[in-house]
Amino acid sequence: MFANRFTAVFDSNVLVSSAKRELILALAQAEMYRFRWTHRILEETEKALAYIFKSQNGEEPYRTAANICNLLASKFPEAMILGNFSDAKLRLLRNTTAVKLPSRISPN
Repeated sequence: MFANRFTAVFDSNVLVSSAKRELILALAQAEMYRFRWTHRILEETEKALAYIFKSQNGEEPYRTAANICNLLASKFPEAMILGNFSDAKLRLLRNTTAVKLPSRISPN
C-alpha cells in the first residue's frame, strides 16, 4: 500500500520507549511505511535500555537490552541500513517522497 512511498529512519529515542516501539512496528507491519535504522542506532538503543533497566533494579539489564535489540534486528532484517549512513540517506531520499516534519509542535 503506502510502504513503497514512505520511509522513516527511527532513532534510538523512539526505539527505547516500549509503547512507541510497539506502535511504529505495528504500523510498519501494516505496510503504512518502511522503517530503517543503523547499527549505531541499535547500539544506542541497547545502551539506553540497559541504563533504564539498571536504574529500575532489573536483573541482568545488559542481557535484557541486548535481547530486545537482537529481536528487533532478527524480526526486521530489511530495516538495517548497511554502510555509511550519509550514503544510505541519499539513497533513501532518491527513492522516496521527502516529508518535512515540524521541529516543534505547539499545543493548542
